[in-house]
Amino acid sequence: KASKHKHLIIYYDMILTIIKDKYAKLSNLIEYFQNLPNGRYKVEITKMRNSRTIQQNKWLWGVVYEQILQGLICVGYDEFTSKEEVHEYCKSVFTSDSKINKHTGEIITFPTSTKDMNTVEFVTYVDLLRDWASEYLNIDIPDPTKELNI
Repeated sequence: KASKHKHLIIYYDMILTIIKDKYAKLSNLIEYFQNLPNGRYKVEITKMRNSRTIQQNKWLWGVVYEQILQGLICVGYDEFTSKEEVHEYCKSVFTSDSKINKHTGEIITFPTSTKDMNTVEFVTYVDLLRDWASEYLNIDIPDPTKELNI
């Protein structure tokens, strides 16, 4: 949304991405906020991280989920028939978030998406999967390497 004020266009309800390095001028940021119309604003500062890579995603689907699927079938969970089912199961176990109904005390659990994970979150997620697969399925999922053809 934009608002015109004395020939100045001010944008709000937007995400402002700033790259801070030794050449960054914080005075530009201060000036931006000084030019906003009066009102209440929420400022959130987060360190940006790279999204997971295509290679990481190929490894997840081509190696990790494939080996977990085979491991589940070998230990008797032949209800699992696809990597998509493994993906949904892993999300529900390893990425789930819970909300508590304040009136009833009921806990509602739902999986969160893996598609928006940054590289750090992705590595943490896959490490959990690998540790779980090693302990419960007795399989060692190989590290991603350049030699691995996916």
